[in-house]
Amino acid sequence: LSREANQTVAEQIDLSREANRAVAEQLQLSRTIALGEFLLNVDKMFDQHQEVHLALRPGGKWSQKGNAPQSGEEWAKVEDYMGLMEQYYVLVDKGIIDKEIVRHFIKYRLQNIFNNETIRKTRLEDPTQRYRWTQFIAFCKLLEIEGIDELADGDHSQEPIV
Repeated sequence: LSREANQTVAEQIDLSREANRAVAEQLQLSRTIALGEFLLNVDKMFDQHQEVHLALRPGGKWSQKGNAPQSGEEWAKVEDYMGLMEQYYVLVDKGIIDKEIVRHFIKYRLQNIFNNETIRKTRLEDPTQRYRWTQFIAFCKLLEIEGIDELADGDHSQEPIV
């Protein structure tokens, strides 16, 4: 190749590298923006479950032994909240959300649910209900919820459905 051709090829390679760097920077910016939007949406999603969250927190009306949801409406709200947790498990399991981010923002909520003896026994240990919560249980295991390894034996034959 002539000297001019070599120079043109070198210039094209430089332009290509510069374009690749610009694309990488744009991709990183897009990821940062997406993470920010996700975190804002997490707050919005949890706002819808504030009543259950407050009841399960330490000092909340369901935080003491023997205190638990009573009405069908309260149980429906608890199950909706648990279902939201399962959705976050799927996002982590598929690699869409980083596990450490979820651990920081959600683990304590899972722990509060798990700490309620009535919820734990009726939803996570009872074999007639446990099969419905395999993803919730898997999420608790993934985030190393205290006590999950001692969960009373139930039907372990079903893997999480993702």
